Formats: sequence, C-alpha cells, structure tokens
Amino acid sequence: MLGLGDAGRDGCEAGRARAAGKRGRLQQAVRVSGIGIFDHDQRTDTIYWSPDQRRIYGWDEDEPVTLQKFIACVHPEISSGSARKSGARMLRKATACSMSSIGSSGAMGRRAG
Repeated sequence: MLGLGDAGRDGCEAGRARAAGKRGRLQQAVRVSGIGIFDHDQRTDTIYWSPDQRRIYGWDEDEPVTLQKFIACVHPEISSGSARKSGARMLRKATACSMSSIGSSGAMGRRAG
C-alpha cells in the first residue's frame, strides 16, 4: 500500500525521468546538428558560449567572450561606442527568441547562475 508521500515521490521521479529524456534528446539534436549554444546573463552581463559555438566563430576555448568582441567579429564596421548598444539590443532579441522557442521548462545549455 502506498502512502501519500510515496505517490508524491513517484510523481516527482517520473517528472525527473521525463525531463532527463528531453534533455538527452536535445543534447543529441545539438550534437548532430553542429549548432552552438550561447547564454547571455543580462543581470551580470556575462556571456557563455558552448565549445561548438566557439568552434563556429573560430574562438579559442579560453578566450573570453565579450559583447564588443562579438559585435566586432560580426559587424566590424560598427564603432566600438555604438557596438555595446547594438549588441545589447541584438542579444536581447536573440535571447527572447530562444527563450520563447524553448518554453518555460528551461533552456538546455544554460548555466545556473
């Protein structure tokens, strides 16, 4: 006979198993598609790039990713003064798009922070 606490644990375990399965499928899709993953924490203004993202842009593993360097890489004609404003606007749009397509369940490749 199951108590109420047992039923709750079973439900949580099933939910964790489903989430793990989804993460595994997403990791496999990212791996076989050759896409990179990025995360921009707007509170701390830190940017994370996955190893594949770094490979795509030709950046070393230990090279710090900054907004100004990224903008200079993508749009070298933009002056450094306007790069921060343009880059912040681009990252907000990209982050909003990626978050809306992932949904409220969380983003794969995002680091806890």
